[in-house]
Amino acid sequence: KYATDTNHWVGDVTLGLFPATLDISATTGLMYVVNFDLHGVMAPSTISAVEVETMTEVARISTGIMPHGSRLSRDGTRHYSVNMMNAELVEVDALGFEVNRRLFLGDGVQPTWVTRPTADGLLYVAGNNVSRIFEIDVHAWRVRRTFKTGPGPYNLDVSQDGMTLVATYKNGSSIGFWDLSTGVERARVESTRTLPHGVAISPNSLYAFVSVEGVGIEPGTVEVFHVPTATRVGIVDVGKQAGGIAFWKIEK
Repeated sequence: KYATDTNHWVGDVTLGLFPATLDISATTGLMYVVNFDLHGVMAPSTISAVEVETMTEVARISTGIMPHGSRLSRDGTRHYSVNMMNAELVEVDALGFEVNRRLFLGDGVQPTWVTRPTADGLLYVAGNNVSRIFEIDVHAWRVRRTFKTGPGPYNLDVSQDGMTLVATYKNGSSIGFWDLSTGVERARVESTRTLPHGVAISPNSLYAFVSVEGVGIEPGTVEVFHVPTATRVGIVDVGKQAGGIAFWKIEK
């Protein structure tokens, strides 16, 4: 935990093996972290719930093998993640700290990401190894549509207006812009360096920020895209192997 005004470290908490992604509830303030447990023997892993003021782990929820992605419903009552080696989408009761539902995505599917549910109750899962994105109806708890993508869809984000899904294709070194009304990919743009990773769209739905890992001596990079036109409008180099990314705030 760091203070954003000084960038100084102010605290930490020990979790399960290899914490990967996190989200914080706007309702309770609790932070939910998936413990990816990427290395060693494949065994069921967990999601940690953390009280952020004192940096205390208050619960550890067993889910499945290699959980990844961490997104909460808008009201903060439900948490969503995927189990990469169980081909599952998992819904957790974020207040009761227990699994509500599991949705099997198909034999051989290795999901790597899940989005926050939209206002219409839809969320999206990246099927990394099968070049698919699954649209899930949260209320019916079923796959509604499946999009055939570029190779290796890895991270996803949906614009606040619900019109556009942006996907990073880690194996294809490109970024896809999907029109959700038609289910058509309206643009695919090559990244300036290899291994695009995370993506976050600004709350006004205008800009997508994509982290690119790079390889070897390449620096990590953040690329900025104008969402309506799928046009790259900015690039900045950052630390090597840039991974997860989040949008903080808009200031005039």
